[in-house]
Amino acid sequence: RLIAGSIGEIRSYVYQHNTGPIADFDFSADRQHWIHRNASDRGWPIKGKWSIWLEKNNPQIIGPEGCWDADKYPVMEITAAFRTNEPTANIEFLPFDNGKKSVSKHVSFKVINDGKMHTYRVNLSDSPDYRGAIVKFSLLPCKKSGAGQFVKLKKIRLLR
Repeated sequence: RLIAGSIGEIRSYVYQHNTGPIADFDFSADRQHWIHRNASDRGWPIKGKWSIWLEKNNPQIIGPEGCWDADKYPVMEITAAFRTNEPTANIEFLPFDNGKKSVSKHVSFKVINDGKMHTYRVNLSDSPDYRGAIVKFSLLPCKKSGAGQFVKLKKIRLLR
């Protein structure tokens, strides 16, 4: 938005309309600045969902950097279709550690491996390490991949 006015008026407007960091990723038309590692997709266009093939071990779907308050966003909701050989997937998160080398932590959740869309609610606050500022999230759909395995992402969002 372009806001006209004095510095005080602009600041006042921003403070009144600030909803915090955006934590709602809709993959119906693009990747939303997420990337994949040890996986592949078919490129553009993305129509309705982001289809990712899990052809190598330890595939990762890595989100953009940001800064989310763990207390304000204790739950991650994922709408996705999974077809892997494992009963669980992981959400990996990276806490901010004041310039120190931080170590990623994770929370596991059960998945339904029928290749159909389901919505999963993952309580991130179940992890004692999920606190303070979180600067990155990743989805780890499985550890061992193989032919025909995939995840199709529709949405990932953090909930208050």
